[in-house]
Amino acid sequence: MPIAQAADFTDISNSPYAPAIEELAKIGMVQGYEDGTYRPKQSINRAEFIKILMATKYQRQVDYQAQSDKSCFSDIPSPVWYRPYACVAQDREVIDGYADGSFGAENSVNKAEAAKILYQFYFEDPVRPGSPWYLAYYEGLEKKNAFFNFFDEEPESPLTRGQMAFAIQQFSQYPAVSLAPPPIEGTTELAFDKPRETQSVVDVTPTPLPAPEPVTSIPSQPTVSFPATPAPTPTSSDFEISPLYVVEGTHPGPQVSGGYISTYSQWQTANYAASVNNKTLDRTEAHRIGNLVLKSVNDARVAAGKERMIFNADLQDVAQNFAEHLVINAVYSHSDMLGNDPFERAKLASIPGFVAENIVWRRRDPETAIGWWKNSAVHWNNVSNARFTKAGVGVTKEPNGGYIIVMMQGE
Repeated sequence: MPIAQAADFTDISNSPYAPAIEELAKIGMVQGYEDGTYRPKQSINRAEFIKILMATKYQRQVDYQAQSDKSCFSDIPSPVWYRPYACVAQDREVIDGYADGSFGAENSVNKAEAAKILYQFYFEDPVRPGSPWYLAYYEGLEKKNAFFNFFDEEPESPLTRGQMAFAIQQFSQYPAVSLAPPPIEGTTELAFDKPRETQSVVDVTPTPLPAPEPVTSIPSQPTVSFPATPAPTPTSSDFEISPLYVVEGTHPGPQVSGGYISTYSQWQTANYAASVNNKTLDRTEAHRIGNLVLKSVNDARVAAGKERMIFNADLQDVAQNFAEHLVINAVYSHSDMLGNDPFERAKLASIPGFVAENIVWRRRDPETAIGWWKNSAVHWNNVSNARFTKAGVGVTKEPNGGYIIVMMQGE
């Protein structure tokens, strides 16, 4: 593995991938060798490729994984540096490993394998098996306007370190910025040629996701009486993990990585426009309502024979931030506009353990939140689960008069 970081590598001046290499090196995403070289034409092995790829989005989860002794592949010793990256990649179904259960850390990544890994890392849509095996992934990337023509340069040939840097640098901007065509090896020009008859994706705007199906209406629920005395007011600083501004582009779609909401399969656009002015509920009032919701949740837990959950200010800050992000961006989902689900948001806030999330939206209000959760098995499983010992609630008001209530629970 490379062990020296540098932005001024001695051997990239004539590489068409130099801008991408330099950009990633500046942020510590790629490294060079002790002799000051980057070696852009050298092949990259599976351990290096997965490490760099996972660090672009899931470093927090990798750090969390590193605290355990989990062994995810038969040929990975627990202490080795790439173990947590490979385990997170396996958990997120980015890589499958070989038939014998091995990872093959030192094996070179060929272009066909790189196309499959990149597709499974960035996209949720399944592909249909075909022949040759990688054709489905090539076609899937083409449909997403994300196909690089160097994949077609002998698919079984190794992906180079320069090509890897270019692909990751481009995908780091996608879909907000259209992917650029890859440079031509041996020049500094961009390649607009289309080696495959079916290739049609060079410097074009990404195809938007299809419009989601509307959520079916929920019958009115019995109201819940809130007590007059709220829970303690949070004292920690507010987290801004999900941006409190309008994020340009289409919602990335369901990005739930596991747990009790793993069956969640849709996202919704609101019937009002995205705007920073959508956030109108004062934080003090939001916390007051959130504390009352938590009090009512705890009353319901006690009635079900469970212990009360302890108020946690960090969880409440994350939940409050996410609720406001949703209303500003006029979207309903368990994932924010950056694709971070509850588990990612908790990790970004350095919240340990396991979390779950319940949401109420679409012109509902805090009084009916508990009643609605009681009538949904998956939501009630969260509310009443004895494993959860801490919780926080975020509340914000929508332009249409309703509320968004987000409850995060921690074990």
